Amino acid sequence: TQQRGDYRCNTVSVSFGDAVWENAIVNYSADGKKLEKSEERLLIFSHFNGIYEEDDEYHHGRPMYVEQNKEDGDPFNKTTGAEIVYCNDIEAWVFRHKFIRTSNREENECSWLLKS
Repeated sequence: TQQRGDYRCNTVSVSFGDAVWENAIVNYSADGKKLEKSEERLLIFSHFNGIYEEDDEYHHGRPMYVEQNKEDGDPFNKTTGAEIVYCNDIEAWVFRHKFIRTSNREENECSWLLKS
């Protein structure tokens, strides 16, 4: 059945084109846990092009896809990859990253950077 993943894609190939987000908030953390600093940066979505593989974790009962290493297609060892998840709040698939936000003030639904 589809719920077991029989008819679901295990990987998704993503190409964001030339979209950018000016003044995105990038949070830096050496250990992946404790926030050390934040700064505004130009977010170039094409840097996140590539293969996203279904993760073992689920988000809102749906599969979560995680960015893979561009060199060998394996999971990242030290880098935190971006995610594609389904957001129930807006009923859409969203692209997000643990350390990137659209604003320093109020966060949007599911911390999306792009949405379907």
